[in-house]
Amino acid sequence: MIRALFSFQINKILLISWQFWLDRQEIEGWAQMGSAGPKVSMKVSMGFHQGAGVMGLPGAQMSSEVSMDFTAIRFSGVRKVAKAELQFTHDAIRALECSAGKSEQIFYDKTQRGLALRVTARGAKTFVVIKRVNGTMKRITISKYDSKAKIVSIRDQAAKLIGEIDEIIEREKLDKQSSFVTVESTFEKMMKAKQRITQATREDYRRTFKNYLSSIADVSLGDFDYEDVIELHASITKPVLRANGTMSKERKRAANKALGLLGSIYRFAIVTSRHEGKSLITSNPVEIMREMNIWHEDRRSKIRIEHDKLASFINECIQICNDGPERNVASAFACASAAVLFMLFTGVRPGEVAKIRKAYVNHKMRAIVFPERTKENEQDTLKNGEEFHLMLNDTAYS
Repeated sequence: MIRALFSFQINKILLISWQFWLDRQEIEGWAQMGSAGPKVSMKVSMGFHQGAGVMGLPGAQMSSEVSMDFTAIRFSGVRKVAKAELQFTHDAIRALECSAGKSEQIFYDKTQRGLALRVTARGAKTFVVIKRVNGTMKRITISKYDSKAKIVSIRDQAAKLIGEIDEIIEREKLDKQSSFVTVESTFEKMMKAKQRITQATREDYRRTFKNYLSSIADVSLGDFDYEDVIELHASITKPVLRANGTMSKERKRAANKALGLLGSIYRFAIVTSRHEGKSLITSNPVEIMREMNIWHEDRRSKIRIEHDKLASFINECIQICNDGPERNVASAFACASAAVLFMLFTGVRPGEVAKIRKAYVNHKMRAIVFPERTKENEQDTLKNGEEFHLMLNDTAYS
């Protein structure tokens, strides 16, 4: 009995092996013809002597037949899909037509692996490269069919694309991810990350963004190039109609300021916007402003005191401080005059003079100590937020 079962299993394995070979060799031909394939039956006879495996006796001879219908089982394995292949020549391509009832049909070149021609029901013909990548068929368009183009050149292009297809797919992934990196989303992330800037600076950034960059808020940083930068700078510079009906001057400073903020947004994105360890934004198109030297010259109004008039200017400031108010009302003249003299002898900027508090004065050191920025003293610290000791000479201290 054991011998008979063993014999049956051997025969079954042989049948399955033959079926697999037949499936691999002939299934393509059957699919081409639209046929269900030949129906094949095979009989397997098994004989054994009853009791032979136990007692060694002849026993009774028995047989059995096994019929296997290959029409039923041959599709259980992996089937190979038929490919329409031909040698690409202009004559052969011109003769190709899409089969009736189909919207398009793919024909493969026998010479260059992966090169195919897509033929639509309307007669359009396009060269494409088709390659399986990670279990998915990837199709890349080369060009439309041109009867004047050389087939050998198309094959060369196909071979190059096949070699670069992994890089192309990776680039497409990064491009898809970078589409979510917009001007506004990056600006908001940058504002959240900049913890040390003052509230006044933060408000100034937001005001600049709202007034000049809101029109490109939803634009992907990867889709904005240097030509867009130049155009944006020029459009912001143009005079605008004021609410009172008059035209403004050219907004040169505003244009510089807006593009400066956009450059900061790009620099932040280059460092922070990454996918699987790779930068989504790799360049800063605002750099074209420096390369082409097209920043507007900053001509702020400046007050200068000629060296031969410096002494009289100082004397006048002191006189104002000593004379006091001309009327019996509070006056800011003396305080302003003292502030002007203090800036003159220390180099402190007007915005920083206004931040000085009595608590900052260290008489022992004869210095003004600007404290490090905290949430409580944000409005009364220097722009960089760091502690700074301003040592005073005799005139400034007095």
